[in-house]
Amino acid sequence: MFLLHSFVLRNVKLDCQQSVSHDCPEEVVYAGSGELFGILQFQENESLQPDHAAGRLLVRNVNCAWIKMVGSSSQKVYEAVIQKVEYECVALKFSSQMCSDLNVSVGDQIFVDLQFQLNRKPLCEWHAAIDRLAPVQLSLLFPTPCQPQIKQEV
Repeated sequence: MFLLHSFVLRNVKLDCQQSVSHDCPEEVVYAGSGELFGILQFQENESLQPDHAAGRLLVRNVNCAWIKMVGSSSQKVYEAVIQKVEYECVALKFSSQMCSDLNVSVGDQIFVDLQFQLNRKPLCEWHAAIDRLAPVQLSLLFPTPCQPQIKQEV
């Protein structure tokens, strides 16, 4: 078991699948030739929470993850694109090279060390947009708290 308090997860189980369904059942994405999806399934008490900072960052600002096979003597690390992020699971797309190197096929379960890679570009763009605002616009976005008017009666 693990909780997502950090973007590094050790010894997690990924289920290898040929397809991933999205919100509506008619929308299914299939892996290409030699490719697979690795599904990281959260337990009920481990799911991503929308009001938790790590959960919000993972949903909004993570595009890929680095994966290393647990117990392997190889120090090779693979990059997997994040196909889908939901509060109960994350689907990673494995390249054909990664599938052949790790010798995985549909239905296999593998244990990996996984590190989510934060995409900082949207965050930098938001900060740059705020930096370009004029003082009047900034005061509309971030108003100064009014001093309470205290009347002193004697």
